[in-house]
Amino acid sequence: MAETRICIICGTEITRGSFSRKPERTACSRRCAGSLPKLSGKNRKWKNTELGGGRWKIGGYIAVAKSMLDDYEIELAGNSKLHYVLEHRLVMAKKIERRIETGEVVRHLNGDKADNRPENLVLGSHQENTLDHVSLRNELSLWKNIALTLLMILSSKND
Repeated sequence: MAETRICIICGTEITRGSFSRKPERTACSRRCAGSLPKLSGKNRKWKNTELGGGRWKIGGYIAVAKSMLDDYEIELAGNSKLHYVLEHRLVMAKKIERRIETGEVVRHLNGDKADNRPENLVLGSHQENTLDHVSLRNELSLWKNIALTLLMILSSKND
């Protein structure tokens, strides 16, 4: 008796005699299986399960499986061969109501890669994005120096 499932990455229908994996881990090919979030821990549960089905983190960014998107969102995401879309790029494309062009970069104003609120995202160039990261690093360095100076002052007063 054949069983039919849907690939959770690309949405392709799969028919097999039997499946060795749980339905939420069904992929149609090695390529789609490679796009699945990695399992972790003794219980073999998905990392970042708080994100819900079809969403996971890649390098701190939230990725969304294309199979979870409607036709309009897929059109905005572009013709990438990947089976997922980075959520911040999708949110920005919806905000500006067009695809993000080559050379345009979606920037996170607060530096948090997982904060994909429309008001936290701006469109810019690669150069502007690099400057954001440099200024954020410099600001953190400044606060670290201030904290170390205060600690030295406080420790010298205690002596």
